[in-house]
Amino acid sequence: MARRPRRKLRADEDLVRFGVSIPKGLSREFDEFLVNHENLNRSEGIRDLIRERLAQKAWTAGKTDQVATLTLLVEVKTPELPRRLADARRELADLLLSSTQIRLSEKEELHVYVLRGTGTRLQEQVDRLLALRGVLGGKLAVVGGTGR
Repeated sequence: MARRPRRKLRADEDLVRFGVSIPKGLSREFDEFLVNHENLNRSEGIRDLIRERLAQKAWTAGKTDQVATLTLLVEVKTPELPRRLADARRELADLLLSSTQIRLSEKEELHVYVLRGTGTRLQEQVDRLLALRGVLGGKLAVVGGTGR
C-alpha cells in the first residue's frame, strides 16, 4: 500500500509523550525501516503505524466510509465479461467515484475504480468483481476513512 502524505501537526495540537520499550533488534529494524521510508523520525513512524492500524480497524468494523482503489487485470476476449463488468459498475453506482480502462495488449486491459463506502459494502462488491470469469487478478488498496 502506498504511503499517504504525512499530516503536519498544528502548533496548537496537544501532544502526548510516552516511552516505548522494545527489544534492541526490533528497534534496529524499525530505524532501518524509517531510513528507507522518507527518513521519518521515530515519532512520525509510530504515529503512521497507529493511524494505519486504526484505519484497518475502521475498515474491518465496516461502519465508516473508506476510500479505496480497485485495480483489475482483465482478459479482453472473455465472452460476456464486458456485459458483466458493466452490470457490476451499475451495482457499484453509489460507491463509484471514478473509473478508467487502459488497453495493455490485444489480450489484456487494466480497469481502475475509485470507490467510497463502508468497508463491508466495498468488500462484498470487490469479491464479486474478482470472481468474474475473465478477471485475471485484482488488488484493493484502502486509503482510509473520509470523515463522511
